[in-house]
Amino acid sequence: MKEIGVYNMSERVSYKEMVELYNSGFNKLNEKLDKIEEKLEAVHIQATKTNGRVNRLEDCQEKTDNDIIEIKLEFRKILTKVAYIAGSLSALGILTNFLI
Repeated sequence: MKEIGVYNMSERVSYKEMVELYNSGFNKLNEKLDKIEEKLEAVHIQATKTNGRVNRLEDCQEKTDNDIIEIKLEFRKILTKVAYIAGSLSALGILTNFLI
């Protein structure tokens, strides 16, 4: 059997040999395509895993952002109470000084 790419045009080739050459090349191409498909599947699996990790990280980031917002709101409430108490104490001090 002749190899594809080594065929000399001056040689006579029978139909059977042509079919064998074609099938040989076709089989080699299919083998290469199968290997590429396997690698592509492996890459797809890895990409899916990575995408899952990214989604979990994004969910975690969103939860953290929400937690930060809640903490800021609670802190503002505390500051408001402190300001109210400070204002009340200040007013009480002014009143005490006025009464004394």
